[in-house]
Amino acid sequence: MRTIIENLVSNITVGLAFDAHFIIDTVIMEHSDSYLAFAEIHPAHNKRTEYLHSELSKIIASFEGSLVERMNCDSLSYNIRGKASNCKLWKRIT
Repeated sequence: MRTIIENLVSNITVGLAFDAHFIIDTVIMEHSDSYLAFAEIHPAHNKRTEYLHSELSKIIASFEGSLVERMNCDSLSYNIRGKASNCKLWKRIT
């Protein structure tokens, strides 16, 4: 999953902002089998989707300083359930 997310982030134009919901949605649309396999190895007792998406967000954060930098604000975007929620906002760097 790390490689998939790294490739997705690498394909974002330098200087553009994006949030984790964008990456999560893209993973689900373009790499659904890998997403499901990732879900299988990251079980949670409750709120499984929220936990899984938190883990995906942590992967994005692991690229801070190399591919991305955290912006000083959050975005408001729709999560997988269609509910608007705050989401970390990232900027693609070098």
